[in-house]
Amino acid sequence: QDLRRGRNIIPKLPHEVSAVLLVDGEVVTLCRRFNEKWTKKRGSAVEEFVGHEEERLYNNVPCSVKEWNEKIAAICPEQVFKFITNPLYFTSQSVDTQRSMLFRMAGGITDEEIAAGNADFAALLASLTGKTMEEYKKEIAAKKRRLKTEIEAIPERIDERRRDVPEAEDWAALEEELRQKQEALAKVEEQINDASKAYAAANEERLATVRKISDLKNERLALELKIKDEVQAL
Repeated sequence: QDLRRGRNIIPKLPHEVSAVLLVDGEVVTLCRRFNEKWTKKRGSAVEEFVGHEEERLYNNVPCSVKEWNEKIAAICPEQVFKFITNPLYFTSQSVDTQRSMLFRMAGGITDEEIAAGNADFAALLASLTGKTMEEYKKEIAAKKRRLKTEIEAIPERIDERRRDVPEAEDWAALEEELRQKQEALAKVEEQINDASKAYAAANEERLATVRKISDLKNERLALELKIKDEVQAL
């Protein structure tokens, strides 16, 4: 909205933003207008502000929200449009979203390509048996939760046995079961740590490769533009 000095909104003034795009050789004008609604109630000499309404115009033709979204999506996906028009949009995204955008720009690298130079990661891939890395991490996390739940329940089970069964109960067996569960949990946690380290190292290598590819593409584009300018100048 347009503001006066002191950042006060100027009343009864339509506020709008527009863009002119060249889409497949056709000039397309986009406009969104924010209007204030004022009405004079019966018996009152003064108009009152009752809210806002928004207009969307595609080539100066009013559109519904659904029609507008469909037309914009036909030109360019909304996320891509924000990415190429707002320099702050990329840095405002999460690390995972930024990584996804970089892979879409420069192309992805398979886990097998990374494992070719990383013995630890290759061993991890071999143990996945048809699972993705994310599925494997979920599997390990689920095992850890299950073992923790079982361990937390063992003291209560011991107390129940002591209350409800004869004194000849084999407490040593229950204590041994507790020890075995704790050892199993320790092994699972070790697996998680090893998998996380290997995945982090592989991911850093992948991102470095993606950035290098992106830099090379940018250098090629700059060189093509330079050659084009030199040809046009002849």
